[in-house]
Amino acid sequence: KVNLRNCLIGVRGLMEGGPKLAGAVRSPWIGSTSGKARGWEAMRRIALPAMAGMTGAVLLLGGNLGEVNATLAAAERAIGERAGGIRARSRDHWTRAWGFKDERLFLNRAVLIDTHQEPRALLSALLGIEADLGRVRSSGPGYHARTIDIDILLFGDEVIDEEDLRIPHPRVHERGFALAPAADIVPHWSHPVLHRTVLELLDDLHRTGRTDQ
Repeated sequence: KVNLRNCLIGVRGLMEGGPKLAGAVRSPWIGSTSGKARGWEAMRRIALPAMAGMTGAVLLLGGNLGEVNATLAAAERAIGERAGGIRARSRDHWTRAWGFKDERLFLNRAVLIDTHQEPRALLSALLGIEADLGRVRSSGPGYHARTIDIDILLFGDEVIDEEDLRIPHPRVHERGFALAPAADIVPHWSHPVLHRTVLELLDDLHRTGRTDQ
């Protein structure tokens, strides 16, 4: 079992056998998904466990309103200051809206952080960053376009099932736009409930034809 607490991640094989990174690349798992090589080199530096007293956590950043690249860059800076140091980031993945119709593509990026915060404190910090960057949460049902969204996909080996905090993210295994960026940086992390790695979950979506969901 490979997880974030002892993540001696087998990145070298993924990088050597993965897509070429000259310019833009296209994900084989998600329709109309592409990303730039930005940040991919950081994967070479994530093969060490989290520092003593810290926990590894994978966050998904996404948005489709405004200057999304600038917003995600600002979110990364704030995360580093208020949540935990960023050890690695995925490539950029551009995807169609999930759960609602919108012509504007989403930019999705996963980051791996080391944090000393407990999950609820981390969630509070991330919600504060979203608000500072202009996120306005709709009171209506369903999903909507947004400037920034920061989700906790996984937090060490933690399993939390509370009304306003669920870890791992309860729908991560259904969402190619979350799994593909996560696979860039933690491909062999094992879901603590489903007991399948990120790459295996992504392959499950591909085989069942659910990658556009």
